[in-house]
Amino acid sequence: MHTVTKAEAIERIAKAVEIAPVDLLVDVYREFHPLKPRLKISEVKPEILARELVGCIRTDTEMDQMVDLWHVMFPLDRKVRWDEDDQVLRYMDRETWLEQYS
Repeated sequence: MHTVTKAEAIERIAKAVEIAPVDLLVDVYREFHPLKPRLKISEVKPEILARELVGCIRTDTEMDQMVDLWHVMFPLDRKVRWDEDDQVLRYMDRETWLEQYS
């Protein structure tokens, strides 16, 4: 299992969002604003939305949201969870998961 601190997890997700395609940005937006109407991809300005989301990620993210965002940004990782005792995000990358369950 791999581990990253909260700060490392936030930075990895923020960097991934900075380069994400617009459809993925819309999914991340929904994680932060589940009750707002879905954004239309054709109306989104990716650079502006990415900047807004990165700001949210770096300042307003709780660990339950971080786990949800990790699933969105890194869908091949498995068993993602926040370890409250050790204060780290734990996950298994695809290769490790395949080795363990093959």
